[in-house]
Amino acid sequence: ASDVYKRQAISLATVGDTHPTTAQLYGSIALAHRLQGRLDRALEFYVKDLEIKQATIGEVHRDTAKTYAACAGLYLLRGDGSRALELYRRAVASSMAALGDTHPETGKMLSSLAGVMV
Repeated sequence: ASDVYKRQAISLATVGDTHPTTAQLYGSIALAHRLQGRLDRALEFYVKDLEIKQATIGEVHRDTAKTYAACAGLYLLRGDGSRALELYRRAVASSMAALGDTHPETGKMLSSLAGVMV
């Protein structure tokens, strides 16, 4: 995890805090926190990741869709099914628009959405 923090510091110093590379690092930090059970801290970094992606690459992008899905999964782990459902819907919409409705990543997100709905 400390290596990820070092890369974050380098990224912030070289490309700034609103660059897609920085967003990717925030996603990595979020995942590390999630794996360690620090769900609140993970959510903070996923939100930063998502905000940068929305501002730089937009809503209709596979990476934005993946981040929506990651956030949704985190909310599901925290027991907030209604928020997870909302974010999975956004993930599906983004993925369908970016990749089409027959793409495997879209199918994966649809499956996750269906899992929350049952």
